[in-house]
Amino acid sequence: MASILFSESHNRKSFLHFFFIPWIIFGPFKVHITPEENALIEIKLALSRSLKQRGQQVMTQAELAGKIQSSQPRIAKAENGDASVSIELLIRAILATGATPKEIGQVIAEVG
Repeated sequence: MASILFSESHNRKSFLHFFFIPWIIFGPFKVHITPEENALIEIKLALSRSLKQRGQQVMTQAELAGKIQSSQPRIAKAENGDASVSIELLIRAILATGATPKEIGQVIAEVG
């Protein structure tokens, strides 16, 4: 399952990058990701893609950051699928671009 995760997209590789550091240091090992963890990763990546698409059409990263009282680098991380970004921040940012809760629900429903 992990090999599928690593080969499908650059964002997924970035999102799961922390798995590679131990591999480099300690050698190959098997990564165990539960179906629930995989679903959460997929949801966060879908929300990140949605934010990036909507945000580029509506406002700059700096403007969006100001609107939700965050920082431009944090918005950049959110748009690029950084694992450290919470679902809450993703949803707040997407809502700030003018999306409705229903539209966010549709993004999540399309996962998997």
